[in-house]
Amino acid sequence: MSSDASSASKWSSRTLVKDQNVTTGRITEPEEVAALIAFLLSDVAGNITGVNHVIDDGMVKSV
Repeated sequence: MSSDASSASKWSSRTLVKDQNVTTGRITEPEEVAALIAFLLSDVAGNITGVNHVIDDGMVKSV
């Protein structure tokens, strides 16, 4: 197996991006959004209210 093929299989479930505005270096996967939703729906997150969770791969600059 070539190094390109092994490298591609290592990242097959993630889309890497070379964009200086994407601070995480990859695109968020639907499963990651689902994990946040599952957490917010759980009893553990019962006291979390009135919060906006931005999932934008770091594109929006925070204060």
